[in-house]
Amino acid sequence: MSKYVTSTKKTDRAYTGAQKTPRKYYLRGVFVKKASLKMAILIPVLAVLIAGVTLMVVIVGAVSSSSTLDMTDRLMEARVHEFANDFKSLSNYGYAAVQVLTPVITDYWNGAGDMPPGYDVRDDIVDCLEEVIRTDKSILALWTCWEPDALDGNDRAHININEYHDDTGRFVPYLYRDGGGVIALSSVRSS
Repeated sequence: MSKYVTSTKKTDRAYTGAQKTPRKYYLRGVFVKKASLKMAILIPVLAVLIAGVTLMVVIVGAVSSSSTLDMTDRLMEARVHEFANDFKSLSNYGYAAVQVLTPVITDYWNGAGDMPPGYDVRDDIVDCLEEVIRTDKSILALWTCWEPDALDGNDRAHININEYHDDTGRFVPYLYRDGGGVIALSSVRSS
């Protein structure tokens, strides 16, 4: 009797006997067993799938990183322009205040010689500056500096008489808001 009994049907693969010879398949240059055929197909498919997902993540990450950097640059540029415009607006406002005060102080200066004896135009200028800084909360400080004897030719009479004259009697008032919002007065110091 033969060691193997075979069937006449093509689909029937019954073996009898002491030795079973597993079938081997040839897949991409490698012999694999029948049981690992599924694995031989699954592993390359999974490898291609993982490589595809990884490549997609890298590409999407690079594109989103580039887009994020571009949007960040545009946002920063917009913020810088916003702050520059705010600063320009504040600067223009302060410059407008100076333009309004200039003719007023010039009128005081032009009329300084026509005042009666004992009248001090310097106090009027300080009062004018104080009123402006009191009524406009956005102005933090105001000052005016005069060359020696340029205002009324009377600097010698004002040497250190109050906080808005210097050691030579020059008229150099500096009005500012201190930390508590109170308007303080001092002289402009040269450094």
